[in-house]
Amino acid sequence: MGKLKVGDEAPEIVGRSLNMGEFRLSDLRGRERVYLVFSRYFGCPICQLDFKELLERAEEARRQGFEHGPYEGNERQSPADFIVSKEGKIEYANYGLLDLDKMMKIWTKE
Repeated sequence: MGKLKVGDEAPEIVGRSLNMGEFRLSDLRGRERVYLVFSRYFGCPICQLDFKELLERAEEARRQGFEHGPYEGNERQSPADFIVSKEGKIEYANYGLLDLDKMMKIWTKE
């Protein structure tokens, strides 16, 4: 699979979340927008910068309805984050360093 871009159909994702337990992305279709963050692993220096910014802005994120999940991943992956619309389309796709300000502008547009 190539890189996802705005307008693409979101692929099926099955995972665990601290606030939802096990979930399927398709189960949320038609009900909620979703913000997904994929990081390498906690030892990754780039991901540590992302984690630092997320932790510093945790209260702001909680007010927007975001909940923290576990840090896990594969060091060969590139960090990325996405917003998936209620209809299952990619609204925001970012590869590399987290740009929380840009993401929040898109998240709060709706």
